[in-house]
Amino acid sequence: PDFPPRIDERDLRDKKLQDKLRSVLISQGLNEVITFSLLNYKILGILKYPDEEARFILNPLNSEQRLLRPTLLAGLLDVIRINLNRKQEKVLIFEQGRRFTKATEETMLAFAVCGEDIKCLPQGRHKEEYSIFHIKGILEELFFAAGIGKYEFNAKTTLYFSEGSSFVVNLGDSELGVFGEIRPEILEAFDIKNKRVFAAEMQMEKIYQFFCLSRQYRPLPVYPAIKRDISLILKQDITAEQVKDVIIRNAGHNLKDVSVIDCYYGRQIPEGFKGIVFSCLYRSDDHTLKDTCLLYTSDAADE
Repeated sequence: PDFPPRIDERDLRDKKLQDKLRSVLISQGLNEVITFSLLNYKILGILKYPDEEARFILNPLNSEQRLLRPTLLAGLLDVIRINLNRKQEKVLIFEQGRRFTKATEETMLAFAVCGEDIKCLPQGRHKEEYSIFHIKGILEELFFAAGIGKYEFNAKTTLYFSEGSSFVVNLGDSELGVFGEIRPEILEAFDIKNKRVFAAEMQMEKIYQFFCLSRQYRPLPVYPAIKRDISLILKQDITAEQVKDVIIRNAGHNLKDVSVIDCYYGRQIPEGFKGIVFSCLYRSDDHTLKDTCLLYTSDAADE
């Protein structure tokens, strides 16, 4: 019997988002890899993943294929090891695939960077080791492409990442994923020596709930922008994101962007404090701004 093919609109939208994120990662210099879904049981001990939450194969072909992967990061670390052994100076990779627990399975997006970023500048060849800020920048590009805003990066100790360099991505009450620096003992177990690896793993099912690929046209600005820098001395437990929220709430509609341009410590800064400089960009849509338009309210100063 003949029957019309069924097209699920949600599947098409999800596939469109996957293709979009893949393009963004490739544009950032990452290469896509495909790794095995079956792992050696020893991986659980290396990752310190609880046995009772893992999913095992009842009739494995061999001991190397007893476990369904609980994270995509295990496969990425194996790819990094192979490439470093082949004298690659840098490895930037990503994968979209399924991860499995005893109760569930879900689609994940994971990526990892290792080595040095090499740039050809007018003054010569410049090397910069990859860091947590490269991972953060890639995530920001992904969320921008997906139309996701108002997310937060919060410090939190997680399973695979070093304490003090482990973060979660929150959007409201939802946790979209984790990122940070892979723990040294895990790298050693994967035979990755004298290298640092930074990685992230995002839950695509949750990203599907918030993404928006539609775009709204806005004309180019006609009137000039004004930049003002704000230098603050803060307690170390106060994050830049908290201060940024205060600035945005009190600056008015002419504020178009806020960014951190410097964070410093030194003899001029009291112990337990830090200095942060924020750059604020102001612009009006209907007139040229004057200095009197940029004054903050007293509430902002008190806060």
